[in-house]
Amino acid sequence: VGPLGVVLAGVAAVLLPRPVPSLVTADSTVTVLDYHAHTAASHDGRPGWRVEDLAAWHAAQGFEASYVTDHNVIFDRAVDAPIRLLPGVEWSVYAQHIVALGAVAPIDRRVYNRDTRALLGLFAELHRQGALGLASLPEYWANHWDDLDAFVAAGVDGFEIVNCAPKAIGFPASLRARVLQLAAQHDLLVVGASDNHGWGKVTCVWNLSSPSAHGFAANHVIARPIALAQGDWEPWTAAYTQPWLMLRSLSWSERSSWITWILVILIYRAVPRRAGDARGIGILARSLQVFKVRRPQS
Repeated sequence: VGPLGVVLAGVAAVLLPRPVPSLVTADSTVTVLDYHAHTAASHDGRPGWRVEDLAAWHAAQGFEASYVTDHNVIFDRAVDAPIRLLPGVEWSVYAQHIVALGAVAPIDRRVYNRDTRALLGLFAELHRQGALGLASLPEYWANHWDDLDAFVAAGVDGFEIVNCAPKAIGFPASLRARVLQLAAQHDLLVVGASDNHGWGKVTCVWNLSSPSAHGFAANHVIARPIALAQGDWEPWTAAYTQPWLMLRSLSWSERSSWITWILVILIYRAVPRRAGDARGIGILARSLQVFKVRRPQS
């Protein structure tokens, strides 16, 4: 029964809903906000991932509102429950994604897709529409790092400094510090982005947005340490650094629990089967002999 319990516990861990962290604030003057998230309307969104699913995903983690920023598809629906979903879009232009926040209008992306100079003209167009334009990660880091001053001169309203997408989570802390310095110098918004596409269960970042403030002071980014720590490692190391960083962040009792379960599973797998035992995982297969249906001897 013991080994069977291990199997059932493993199946339950995979299939049953798991608790997720939820940010709670006692400050009624701020809004827990996400600036960048997707539905199935994006080409890389999870099939069937509706705005209702996105709202529920955010609500479970303490968000009170979220912009919906699908790739080149404007969101303008009215959704107020379980949280408010706000209008936006993520425009794909020349080697850069620009997160447009607010009631935006369609654009001809070909105009802004020729080169960097053409791309920079998008910020003026967004301002003409009454929207904000944020430079998204990882594109400005990967493709336009030497153009950030030009972004500022052209009217960018802010930068993402944390993005939960796997390709962006490796943004180095030293470069994040440089963006923060640039944003503070020019009073620009800095934000964190879940960049949810319907695949992950939890976010790595929240925002405390203050409607009474402006620019750099208008938003406070709350990021999980495990997301920030990966920026000090090469992206290809995430397969082993993320488990290590997770274990390092746990208490000693939590670490002991994890290590104990890992050892139990390894022991079950390591003990060899007896001759004639069915295929299985070592001692576990042998222990389950009691559950076999035995045919009567003729």
